[in-house]
Amino acid sequence: MDSWSVPTSHLRLTSVHIVHTSRTYWVDYLPLAKFVFNNHKNASTKQTPFFANYGFHPTFSPILSDIFSVPAAEDLSDRLQHIHQELKAELRYAQELQQKYFNCHVLPSPKYKPDQLVWLLRRNICTTCLSLKLDH
Repeated sequence: MDSWSVPTSHLRLTSVHIVHTSRTYWVDYLPLAKFVFNNHKNASTKQTPFFANYGFHPTFSPILSDIFSVPAAEDLSDRLQHIHQELKAELRYAQELQQKYFNCHVLPSPKYKPDQLVWLLRRNICTTCLSLKLDH
């Protein structure tokens, strides 16, 4: 599997489209694009990157309040450790599933000895001869 999932690739393309359409104001949209990217659930971990790093989901509010509640450092540390353990378990589970489904379709390679005659399948060999029968 590639490093970017389909929804994440779509999200990145949308961000590039926003930058392309509003060339003069694209800097103003960067915080919003970063917010959307960090608040997007990962398919493997089932968590957002922001939640994995900070232990809570960000809120988007155009009105800023003067009062911010900050949790205690020990409580935050415990929650982050718990979240990281969950993320490791989810990634391990996703890797095991991918390995299971990949390995069920894989056959062991045949063992060849030196000077052993083998049949060659011509399915993927392209030649310029019009007749496959006469092509040697």
